[in-house]
Amino acid sequence: MSWIKSSVVIFTFSLFLLVATDNLIHTQLKNNAVELMTIDFRHAAYEDYFSSPSAHYISISNATLSKDAQRFRTGKYGEVLHEMYDEQVYNNKCKYVFIGGSSTESRWVNEAKRWVALVDKDIKQNANSASAFNFGVGGQNLAQSLNRYNSFISELKPNYVFVMHEANDISKFLKGGYSVKEGSLHNLYDRKPLIESNFSRLRSILSSTLPFLSSQWTRYQNQSYIPERSRSLNTFNGMGANKAAKEYMARLLALKELVAAHGGALVLIEYPEVYEDILMRPFDGDNQSVRVNLKIGLENNSISEVDFINFLKEFRGQVHAIAKENHIPLINTKDRFGVLDFYDAIHFNEGGSEKFSRFIYKKLSRYNCDSGKSMPPHSR
Repeated sequence: MSWIKSSVVIFTFSLFLLVATDNLIHTQLKNNAVELMTIDFRHAAYEDYFSSPSAHYISISNATLSKDAQRFRTGKYGEVLHEMYDEQVYNNKCKYVFIGGSSTESRWVNEAKRWVALVDKDIKQNANSASAFNFGVGGQNLAQSLNRYNSFISELKPNYVFVMHEANDISKFLKGGYSVKEGSLHNLYDRKPLIESNFSRLRSILSSTLPFLSSQWTRYQNQSYIPERSRSLNTFNGMGANKAAKEYMARLLALKELVAAHGGALVLIEYPEVYEDILMRPFDGDNQSVRVNLKIGLENNSISEVDFINFLKEFRGQVHAIAKENHIPLINTKDRFGVLDFYDAIHFNEGGSEKFSRFIYKKLSRYNCDSGKSMPPHSR
């Protein structure tokens, strides 16, 4: 039996030597490593999990934010679902696609009360073979949605694409533009080394070996996440409002052409928000934490509250002018919603979500797939 023990020892030592040598070569080659540029669309297909806002997120919102864990599901294209998955929905005669960031995604609202879900409910009750798709992705901007549309959303050949971007785009413009590098979520692309470090590979092995524990650890990290406060800049390094509007509309015009290439039409929704009410109006104790967080964000970008509000007005004026010049329909939301409809300055709470869904559904009467017919009144 001694030869068996000897064979085992030799095999084990040879395996160890092979692994050590391979890792040594790998580490030496890192000096010549190159970077791979990648695009992350964030939402995976067929996700199904429950998530709740982090302690930090709760601290910067008002009391209308739901702290309960909400179900979050995605379909074939990573779109946000609100009912049992139905493969046939992609073959419906009339398809309304809603593209945007977190205000479209509506993650911290019950899945049945997200405004796109409610719009879809009304559509299905009043029209045959029609549906609404929620392609909102929290944290992402119009330039990222342009990439997503060109990559796979276009396969749906939607009749109408409604775009409700702005907040994340303006955040980029205040920092200097779309190409400015931030955290991965907000970047147009990431740079990843082709040769990973030993630590990165070890972490990948552990997460693959212990998937449940790894997911629980990630969940804990997300719940306890507190972002570092950026150091304030001495001077404003962002874009001017007119330049920012042209950068934004350049992406929108490109998206319009892509939508039209498949026989669809693009509609711009003015981003609903209450920045001025939170920042400039008489003090509202219920939104004290919201105001403080907004001020910190502006301070980090070296722009005052007054200059920020003026930036918004100038930006929107230019956006409206370019949209009109290029025959892009615009749904104006100004003065339609107030602070009671939001749990912060830009995200609808459950009541605001229902209110916005009724508002949008009424607007759909202009964008009916059946020529000459109007959408019936909403059923809720």
